[in-house]
Amino acid sequence: MKKFLVYAFLLSSILSYSQGSLVLVGGGGESNGGWSDAPYTWALDQSQNRKVAVIYYSSSTSWIPEYFMDLGASDTAKFDIDNLTLANSQATYDSLMNYDVFFIKGGDQWDYYNTWKNTKVEDAITDKFNQGGVIMGTSAGMAILSEVVFTAENGTVYPDEALTDPYNWIDIALNDDFLGIFQGYIFDTHFVERGRFARLLVFMANWYQNWGTQRKDGIGVDDRTVLCIDTNNIGEVMGSAAVTIIENNVWFNSHISKDTKYTQLLNGHKYNFDSKQIVNGSTNIILEPTPPLNPILYNNYTNTLLVSGSDSLEHMDKFLCELDSAHGQIQDDIYIYTTKPNRADLLANKINQLNNPNTFIVDISNGTNLPSTDFSAPNKILFYENDWDILKDFLNNATNGNILKNKLKDGITITAFAGQDSKFIGTTFCSNLHNDVYASYYGNLEFEKGLNLIQKSIFMPNTFDKYTSSYYENTTSAIPWAMATDTLAHGFYLSYDSYLVIQQSANKKSVYQREGRIILLTNEGTTAEKVSSYVYSSQNFLRQIVGFDNFRIKCQNFISWPVVEWGSVTNPSAINEHNTPKGKLLNITNILGEQTIEKRNTPLFYKYENGKVEKKIIID
Repeated sequence: MKKFLVYAFLLSSILSYSQGSLVLVGGGGESNGGWSDAPYTWALDQSQNRKVAVIYYSSSTSWIPEYFMDLGASDTAKFDIDNLTLANSQATYDSLMNYDVFFIKGGDQWDYYNTWKNTKVEDAITDKFNQGGVIMGTSAGMAILSEVVFTAENGTVYPDEALTDPYNWIDIALNDDFLGIFQGYIFDTHFVERGRFARLLVFMANWYQNWGTQRKDGIGVDDRTVLCIDTNNIGEVMGSAAVTIIENNVWFNSHISKDTKYTQLLNGHKYNFDSKQIVNGSTNIILEPTPPLNPILYNNYTNTLLVSGSDSLEHMDKFLCELDSAHGQIQDDIYIYTTKPNRADLLANKINQLNNPNTFIVDISNGTNLPSTDFSAPNKILFYENDWDILKDFLNNATNGNILKNKLKDGITITAFAGQDSKFIGTTFCSNLHNDVYASYYGNLEFEKGLNLIQKSIFMPNTFDKYTSSYYENTTSAIPWAMATDTLAHGFYLSYDSYLVIQQSANKKSVYQREGRIILLTNEGTTAEKVSSYVYSSQNFLRQIVGFDNFRIKCQNFISWPVVEWGSVTNPSAINEHNTPKGKLLNITNILGEQTIEKRNTPLFYKYENGKVEKKIIID
C-alpha cells in the first residue's frame, strides 16, 4: 500500500508538470486600451499565481510591470540581468522561479544569447516553461524562443542582403544551442513592417543547407500582433495584423523555397501546431482556383517581355545588355517611351555606354504631335519614368497611342519595362506605394488596373532595397491584399537587383529570373479575409493586411529553370494559370516515355490522377 501511494505521488507530480504556454509578440509599443490588452491578459489567465517577472539585459523602466498590474497581475518585478555573474547566480534563479509569467523584453537578441546562454537564467526560463509556466517574448525577446535562433551576432540582416547570398552571407548567424522553447521552428518579428518574410525564407533554407539535418518551419509575427500558444499546442492570433506560418519545403540547393505552403492568420484565428492544421481561419473571401482564361497569355500576349526590378540605373546593366544583345538584333534601335524626358535621357546615356548608340526618347506627353513611325517602326521598346494617368490616357485615347498599344501585343516587338513602370504590366498595381511610409498601416494604399499584359497578376518592383526600407510594409502587404481583393493568381516580388524575362515557346509562356531573386506568391484556391482588429480601440482605421489559409510561395536559386510556366507544349487547350489538385502520383517516365523510378540529375515526367504531367529534375 505504501509503495502504491509513493508511485501515485510521483505520478501526480510528473503530471502536474507539463509544457507551458507561449505568448509570441511581434513587437510594437504596448498601450492601455489597445492591441496588447487581450493577449497580455490571456497570459495572466494561463498562470497559477498571476505574478509576472519582466526580464531584460539592461536597465528598464517600470512601465511594463505597472501595465501588467493594471491588467490584473498579483505582483510584478523587474530583473535587469546584464552580466554573466548575475545571470549565473542561484539567487537570480530562485527569485525568478517565484513568478509564473516571464516577460522577456525586446532589444537585441545577441545580448540575450551572449549573456544568458548556459546560465541560471536560461535554466529558469526552460524550467518554468516545462513546469507549465507562461513565457512571453516581444521582438528580440520572442526571437530567442524558437528552436533555431537568429542570434544577430554580426548585426541585423536586411531582406535584400539575405536574398543576395542565402547560404554564405556572413551576417546570417543561426544557432540551436540556446533556449529551444518551441521545437521545429525559426521565429522572426516585425514581420510585415520590415519585409522580413524574405529573410525568414532564407533563414529556413540556410539552416537546412548548412547546419541542420531536419527542415524547420517558420513563424513570423507582425508588430502589434501576438500568437498565444496554449498547453495543448493550439495557437490563437490576437492583435492588429497577421501571424505568418511557412512550412519548409527546401529543395536541395535549387530553391530557397519550392511551392511552400504560406499561411497568414488574423485576430481570432487558431492553428493546431501538432497537426499543422488551421482550426479557425479566414472565411469571408473565397478565392477559387483561378479558372482557365480564354484568351490567356499565349493568345493575348506573345511578345518577349523584360521586366526590371530596379529603380536605380546602376543595377540595370545586365537588364539593358540582355535587351540589346540577347533578343532581336544587336544594336537595334531602342525607343524609350516616357513622360519625363530628362530622366529618360540618363537611361539612354547608360544604354549608349553599354555600346548601343541607337536610342531614341519619345515623350508621350507630346505623343499626339509626333509622327506615327515613332510608334510603329521600332523593334525594341522600353517604358521608363511614366506618369500612369498620362500613359493610360495616351494609350486609350490617342491615334498614336492605339498604334503603340497594338505594338505591345503584335507578338514580335521586344518589350521592356524598367523602374516603377514595371508594375504596370500586371492586372492590378499599387499606385501610391511611395507617397507615405505608413500608407498600408493606415489603410491608405490605392490600387488601379494595369495594362494586363500578364493576366491575373501583380508585380512589385524594387520590393527589397535597404535604402527604401521604410516602405517595406507597403511593398510587402500590397501584393497579398491585391491578390485577395482582386482574385489574382500570381504576385511577383522583384528585388532591387533583379529582372525577369518572359518568353513564348510553342504554346506555353515561361517566366525566368535573371539577376537577383524573385519571390512568387501563388493563389491556387483558398479562403481569405481582411483584418478587422484595431491597433487602438479609439482609432478609426484598419491596417491593409489580409489573412489567407493557403497561398504558395516560391524562391529559386537557378536562372535556367522557369519560375513559373503557363500552358502546355502538347495540349494548347489545356492552358491554365493555376495548379488544380493533382491527386495521386500515377507513374514516372523518362524522356523516352518509359516508366522508371525517381532518379537524380535527369529529366523525369510525373503523371498525376488529374492528368497533369510535371517535368522535374532533382539535383544533388
